[in-house]
Amino acid sequence: MNIRINVNGKLMEVDAVEVGVDNLISRMSTATLNDGTVLELSIMIMAAHRAVEQWDNIGNPIYSLDMQGSIRIKHCPPALKRPTQ
Repeated sequence: MNIRINVNGKLMEVDAVEVGVDNLISRMSTATLNDGTVLELSIMIMAAHRAVEQWDNIGNPIYSLDMQGSIRIKHCPPALKRPTQ
């Protein structure tokens, strides 16, 4: 399988092998925007691929992840909500 990855600042197409995801612990991250809105965010890894014979600057293997994100509004200031009719 070929994937496109950034290797040391260069976009390359390289051979890759699929790597199964055995354990995914999903934790929500919270972000507070300067307008008072509070968001909850999470990411799920759908698939992982490791580039064959490619490493980063410190010798770690290079991975490409297919991910899906989720965003939920935990709090929205009343002034930002749609006016009721």
